[in-house]
Amino acid sequence: MGIITRPVLALALALSLGSGAEASEGSDFLIFPALEGSATSRDPKHRDRSTEIDTDPEIDLFYASARGDLRFLGELFLDRSEQELERLQLGWAFTDAFTAWLGRGHNFLGYWNTQYHHGAFLETAISRPRITEYEDDDGILPQHVTGLFTDLRYPLGKALTSYELAFGVGPELADDGLDTYDLLKPKDGSHDLNLTLRLSYQPLALAPDVLGVFAGATRIPSDTTRFRELDQYQLGGFFNWEPGPLRLLGAVFYVRNDVDARGGHFDADIVSGYIQGERALNPGWSLYARLEQTGGDRGRLQKLFPRGMANARLGGLRYELGANQALKLELSRTRGPTQTDTGLRIQWSAVFP
Repeated sequence: MGIITRPVLALALALSLGSGAEASEGSDFLIFPALEGSATSRDPKHRDRSTEIDTDPEIDLFYASARGDLRFLGELFLDRSEQELERLQLGWAFTDAFTAWLGRGHNFLGYWNTQYHHGAFLETAISRPRITEYEDDDGILPQHVTGLFTDLRYPLGKALTSYELAFGVGPELADDGLDTYDLLKPKDGSHDLNLTLRLSYQPLALAPDVLGVFAGATRIPSDTTRFRELDQYQLGGFFNWEPGPLRLLGAVFYVRNDVDARGGHFDADIVSGYIQGERALNPGWSLYARLEQTGGDRGRLQKLFPRGMANARLGGLRYELGANQALKLELSRTRGPTQTDTGLRIQWSAVFP
C-alpha cells in the first residue's frame, strides 16, 4: 500500500523502527485517532447464542526526535479502558549501522507489532493476528519490554541484514492475563527478565521485502492464587513480500510454556501462525484476507489465559480518504476452545498532521 513511505511519517517511523543514524535530523509529533464499531455474534458451547454491539474510540500520540546522535521516541495510547505509556525510549546512534536504546519498547517477536505499533491507520486490516495481540488485549506473549534494545544493520551488496536484541524486564501473570511493567508505577508488581533476538534479511535495502527469524525467553512471575511462575520460550519466523500491487505477509510461532502451578507442574506448548494477503486497487481501495491457525495444547493454555488461542478466517476492504484518513470494513469468524464468534467491524482511522 505504500502508507509508511509518505513524507509525514518518514522520520517518525524511521526512528521507531530503529534505523539509527540514517534518519535525518528533526522531530515529528503525530496523532493517530480511530473510531470503531463492531457487532459480534457469540455461540458458546452449552449456552445460548448472544450478540454484542460495541463502539471503541481511541487515540495514539507519537513523538520522535533526532538531534545529532541522540534519539528519542514516545508513544501514549488512550481509549475508554486504558491510558498507557506504550513506549518511552532514549537512543544513541554510535555509528550509521548501530543504535542502542534504553526504556520501554516493543519486543522483537515477529513482524507485525514493530512494523505497525499502535497506530490503527498504519494497518491495512482492522484487527491484528491473535498471536500478536498486546498484553492488555489478552495477548499471550511479552510484547513490551523495559530495558536495553540494540539494532545492528550490516549491508551485503544491495541487501541488508539486521540483528536486533531486546533485554530487560517482561510482564507479570495476573488473573486477567499479562500485566506489563509500568514506567509510571515502577514498584507495582513483580517482573523478571526477558531476552529476545531477531535476525532479518532484506534482498534490497530500500525495499519492503523481508525474511526473518526470532527467538526469545521470558520468566514471568505470577500474582495469581493458581500459579507460582511461568517460563515461556518463543521461536519463529516471518516474511513480508510485495510484488507490485500484491502483498503477502505472515509469521509462525512456536511457544513453550513451562508452568509452576500450585497443584504441580505442567507444560502448554502451541504452534500458531497467520498469513495475510492484500491487493491494492485503484484509486484508493484495498482488499485483504487473513488466515490464522493454532495447534497444540490450547486447553491447558486456556488455564493461563482465559481467552486462549483461536483459529480465525477474515476478510475486509479498506478505502483511503485522501492522504491521511481511511475507512475499513471487516468480516471475521473465530473459533476458540469454548466458543465461536462471527463479527462485523467498521473503522475510521487517520493520522494528523
